[in-house]
Order: sequence, then structure tokens, then C-alpha cells
Amino acid sequence: MFKTILPIYILFVFYSQVFSQKTTFETKNFKINQVKSNFDITDNEQFNANIINLEAPSPNGTSYKSFLLRQKEQSKKLFPYKNIVSRKSSTSTNSTKTPIVTKSFGMMHINGANQMTPIYGGLPNDNTAAISNDGILLLSMNSTVYLYDIKKDSILYPNESLTLRNAFGLSNASYFDPKVIYDNKLDRFVMVFLKDKFPSNNEIMVGFSKTNNPIDGWNVYSLPGNPLNNNRWTDFPSIALSDSSLYFTGNLIVPNVSWQVGFDGSILWEMNKFAGYNGDITIEPKLYHDIKHGDNYIRNLHCVQGADGNIENLHLFSNRNFDIQNDTIFLVSLIKENDTSRLEVNALVSNIKYGVPPNGRQVDTDTSDATEGLQTNDARILGAIQFEDQIQFVSTTLNPINGFAAIYHGVLTDLYTNPSITATIISDEVKDFGYPNLAWTGNEACDRETMIGFNHTSFVDSAGISAIYFDNEGNYSEVIELKKGEGIVDRLAGGYERWGDYFGMQRKYNEAGKVYTFGMIADYTERNYGWINEVISPDTNFIGYNFDELFDADSCRKQINLLPYGGVGPYSVEWNNDSTNTTLTSSYFAFNDSAKFTLRDTRSCNISGEAYLSDETCLTDKQNPFTLFPNPTIDILAFQFTLAEASPVEINITDSKGSLMKQFIFNQVKKGLNELSFSTEPLADGIYFIQVLTGETLLSKEKFMKQ
Repeated sequence: MFKTILPIYILFVFYSQVFSQKTTFETKNFKINQVKSNFDITDNEQFNANIINLEAPSPNGTSYKSFLLRQKEQSKKLFPYKNIVSRKSSTSTNSTKTPIVTKSFGMMHINGANQMTPIYGGLPNDNTAAISNDGILLLSMNSTVYLYDIKKDSILYPNESLTLRNAFGLSNASYFDPKVIYDNKLDRFVMVFLKDKFPSNNEIMVGFSKTNNPIDGWNVYSLPGNPLNNNRWTDFPSIALSDSSLYFTGNLIVPNVSWQVGFDGSILWEMNKFAGYNGDITIEPKLYHDIKHGDNYIRNLHCVQGADGNIENLHLFSNRNFDIQNDTIFLVSLIKENDTSRLEVNALVSNIKYGVPPNGRQVDTDTSDATEGLQTNDARILGAIQFEDQIQFVSTTLNPINGFAAIYHGVLTDLYTNPSITATIISDEVKDFGYPNLAWTGNEACDRETMIGFNHTSFVDSAGISAIYFDNEGNYSEVIELKKGEGIVDRLAGGYERWGDYFGMQRKYNEAGKVYTFGMIADYTERNYGWINEVISPDTNFIGYNFDELFDADSCRKQINLLPYGGVGPYSVEWNNDSTNTTLTSSYFAFNDSAKFTLRDTRSCNISGEAYLSDETCLTDKQNPFTLFPNPTIDILAFQFTLAEASPVEINITDSKGSLMKQFIFNQVKKGLNELSFSTEPLADGIYFIQVLTGETLLSKEKFMKQ
């Protein structure tokens, strides 16, 4: 049933740039104040009132949605459905590993009859999720917020869920399009969402959790949705965190005009996250706008997040999301140099084309009508994460081979030198896939493996949730079904039903390979709600080592031989930062010294360690007595040591912090047993060390006490 469409039907050379055109952008500084919040966790809402327009657009209209329906109709003529009569058996994949589901539960509340019932989503569902290292799971579906403690298996809000208005203590208005993120470095949450849809009242709401548990409230700020005062409003945010900043994007929409002129560019906001966490009264965010490649605005900028949390430098992705077929991917990079910032845009060419996806089919969908089914929107990028010089990203696309909605998975390599993109279309012979997101699942810093989560549906499968695993070697697992749907979605009068508009997914940063997904399923009552899955990576392979020791009692020296396991051989070693010695066996090292090493495999994964030759090892050997007496001492200390041959000797007295207190140098000391005696009266009471060296070799290091 599962099929990955590899790069076989388009053959051309990759290009790092499509064309050289002028890149433009402008910046604007703002000063905003914290919003006065009436947050009170005990003030539970008795009513969750909201008005949603349920009219489906006509394909003949002038709006963006009408234009998109016409694109889907045109795409269907060019790429008709194939193989949709009966279910076929699975095709083989190139990975035998599959993700493991360890928890699975719905977004529920307890009704008046003391029964668990679903918390139904909006239109669309807008699933977004973040989980803390302590297991606090923050979820939002459109205007509903849900807080869950994984460790205690309990819902934290007294009334199970709150609206965005009540969770943030805001005034009555329409709040929508939430995006949440967890700050792995500072153990806080951030949520960005929108208020109202008119230039006169549209705002971007930004909440920073006051503690590591959002139940303690938020510091809330409001940014203008019409920041240039030119009759625009902001739509569809994305979000990312760096070590110092919060970044989020949006689209500027012109109201009441046709789709051709209704988009007025994507914008990027930058805020000081420390000021937000601290609850500063005033924050000064920075706006980047008028972002173009050539003379054209870049649409639907999507922030790249760090695979393991925060990013170091911000990158953003975009594409030509309305096109029936296109291979251009825009990479936008925020470059900061000497207190100045600039945006750099590259138009890259992928090896495989993406395109506007068809709607997802339900059991009752008329497949002859391209405007029916579950709405997949366009081909915009919906998830992206960075690993050093690699970025992986996902979107919904058309699979031109069978005409189904599918997942577009791109991998950008050599980000800082010569970026190029290779992609794969993840598809199925029965199901439509939509609204993907992805998360890192590695157990080593060098891992590039990911989990891709998404919604699924078909004419025989109710809308549910699936995932696929992508390993370090570029292989995909079988698609696994995380949650089956229970019926169809039927809430709109005629035409399509809403599906998406995005999918919640995050790695649990302090537990290797564990990911939480949050997607949409169809309920048996013909409504939609959210479902959470805890999924574990199937990869347990990581590089490690044991070692053998060879001890030379005559010289009190040791050599170690590393015995690597795991990872992917062959292995190489660097000893004591000496790149000339790469064998698995160390040189001999002396008494009380150590051998530091870094072990690497062919994946460039590495692990570091250190082996010691302790003083106890040598003191137990009768051939090499090192004797201090009396210890503790009041005035005179005698120290006996043995030399294998006559040689110069350096003896150092250091304090407990390693500072040199006295040095004795003897040009020639005889072979055999020798004794040094000296007065300790010049030393203050405390702990000291005596070291005996011959040349660069440390023969002994002993501790004594002056009292």
C-alpha cells in the first residue's frame, strides 16, 4: 500500500540558484507594551461561544479559495486518479524498522454524565503541540487550549480546556491560528496566535509563559496585524526560537479584493525572548517586510526550527505553492553581522516537482468533482528542521503518478557552501496524505533521522493519523497508522470539508527518539477532534566502546586498546588531540597521567572519553615504591622514589589548586631507590601535592597534609 516515489521521472542537474535577481526587503522598528491580562485559572468559561461561517466558496469566485479550487480542477484533468477501486497489498520499502507507538489518547473532557467525550475542533482543526522536558504537554486546536501532565496522566486546566481568550485573559474577540513552541534551553513555552480579520482590529498576540507550566499564566504582548498602516491584516503564522530571539512570520492580506492582488507579501517579526519571559512592560520588536525575489513577493515564509530545539541562525523556506507543478524552493536566510541584519534569498531547484494537491477523499466523496473531499489547501511548506548544514522540510503535494494527495519530503544539504535539494514524494495506493510535520528522532548528535507525521484519509478509510520513519541512510519505513478515524467529517453545507490546516509535532528533547504527534481524526458524529500519540524511533544504534589495558609494571605506564561497538565501522580515533595517531591503540602514558580520545565512525558520529593511570595502581606494585612519611607532617617530610635508570629529576610542590609552591631540580639522580627530605615549615597548613618528573614523564604524584 505504501509507496515512495523516488527521483526517476524528472532527470536534470541540480542548480544552487535558478536565476540571479535582485533581493529586496525593508525593516521597521516598533515599541509595544504588555497587554493587561485578566487571567484567572479559576474563572472557568461556562460558554465557548464562537461564530464560524460555513459557506463553502464557489470555484467561479474571485477569492483565493475559489482560485485554488480552479487549480485543483485543472490538476485533476492533467493527473487523474488511478488505482482507486480496491486496496492493494503493501509494496516493499528499503527499511525494515518502523516507529513504535507507546501512548495514544484523544483530547477529551468529562461531560455532565461523568463520561469522557471528545473536545471538538474548529474549522479547520489547526493542531499545534509542544511538550516540556518535565512532560507538560501544551496543545491547541484553533481557539481551544489544552494542558496535560504526561507523568501524572492528568488534565491541568480545571475545566479540561480553555479558549484562547480565557487562557490568556483577553477581551472578547475572535482568536485563531495558534502556534506553540517549547524553549528547550530556558524551559518555557511560547504561543503566537491571531485576533480578528480586519485591518482595523487584526492583531498578533504573543504569549510567553511565566514559568515552565502555563497554568501559572502568561506575559502577553500585542503586535499590529496592519503594521504598515496600509489596509492589510496578518494571516497564517509560523514560529521559531533562537538562543536570544523569538521569530514568527505571517502573510499580509488585502481585504475584499481578488486573489491576484489579495496578497501583499510575507513579513518576519523578531522579538527579544528574555524580555518576554521576564514580563518587561515594553518590548521593541523588529519587522522585516517587503521581502522579494526579483520583483515578486515571497509567499508563506516558513520558519526553520532547530532539530534539538533552538536555532543558531534563522532560515526560512517558501515555494510556488499555487502551481500545478514547480520545482523552485526559496531559501531565505537572516544574516547578522556587526549589529546589522539582512535577508539573503536563494531560489533553489529540487530534483522532483511539487504541486497543488487534490482534496483528500472521504467515503462519501464524489471523486469526479475536484472541489469535494477534505481540503488540502495548497503546496506551501508546513514543517522544517535544521541539523547543522542540513535542513529537512515537508509539504502536501500532488503525486503525479496516481493523482493522489501525498507528502513532499525535501532534504537540503551543504547549507553554507553549495546548497542543493533532493526530494521524495511519499504516497499510497489507496490513501490521500495531508498536512505533514516532522521531528528529529536521533539518539546521537550526528543522527539525521526523522519522524514525519501527517493526516490520512481515503474512500475506504476514515480520516485518521499516520507516520513514517526516515533513517540516517535515507531509507523510509512502512507508513504506520497511529490512529484510525471513526467516521466522516460533514460540517459544511456542500463542497469540501476542512482538514488541517497544520499538524502538531515535537521531539521530547530530554528523551532520545521520543516524539509527540497531534493530528485530526473524524468522529462517528461526523465532527473532527484531536488525537495525541507518543511515538518512539526504532533506531537504538549508537556508538560506544570498551577497552583493554596493558600495564607495564617496570615503568608504571599503561597502554589502552579501544574496543568500539555500535555505530557504523570502520572506526578511527584521535588521541590527546593528536591527529597523527588514529589507531585504536594508544601510546603508553605515565603514572597519574591520562589518555584522552575521540572515537569516530563512518557517519562522523563520535564519542569522547579518557583513561587514567592512577597512583593506586603503581603503589600496589612492589617494584615501584613511592613512599611519603610522616603524612600528615608538622615540619620534615621524606619522600622515597625509584628510578629505572640514572636521569635528571624535577620535583614540584603544588597546593590543592595546582599553584606551584616550590621546585627542586637535580641534574642527575642515581638509578634505584632514592629519598628526598625537606622542611615544610614555609608552607601553611593544608593539602599539597608532590610531583616527580624525569624529562616530560610524570613518575609520581602524591598528596600530603601539613598541619
